[in-house]
Amino acid sequence: MLTRRLVITLAAIICSLPANAAEVVFIERSDNVISMLETLELAGRSIGSEHCMSPKVSQKKADDNPNNLVETVVCPKLEVGTYITTHTNPPTRILSWVYLRDPQQKLPHGFKVGVIRAFIESKLGKPNLEEGNLITYYVPSEGPGDSGVHFRFKKNQVDQISWGFFFE
Repeated sequence: MLTRRLVITLAAIICSLPANAAEVVFIERSDNVISMLETLELAGRSIGSEHCMSPKVSQKKADDNPNNLVETVVCPKLEVGTYITTHTNPPTRILSWVYLRDPQQKLPHGFKVGVIRAFIESKLGKPNLEEGNLITYYVPSEGPGDSGVHFRFKKNQVDQISWGFFFE
């Protein structure tokens, strides 16, 4: 089976990891696994576009540019972050992150809150990054950075699935 090398640019690593972060592991992934990761990324984007009936919404100035905003929408089992650039008219909204804690939300390939770590690794292989109770799989992209699918564990079960979307 053909494999593609998962490439993470040095710039993405330097920008997204704290100085004391664990080492990112470069891993050969099969086309099938890459396809699963891409499907999971699309699912995260889709979930990020849906909100609960009465969300709590807050906005703050972006750290990188005080003219831009970061909007956070919080629902009982979902949190969505959107970066809002104000240099365009109308302002441009860019999905930045999604945190999912709902065990009822079904994702492609059987992924969901509540599955055990062995299930994830049997489908996706070894993670690119492990930090405490969090493992990360990077989704290959055509641009300078990679989006990531993150699984957070409590007692060996996923209690949160999150997505971080790369944008410039």
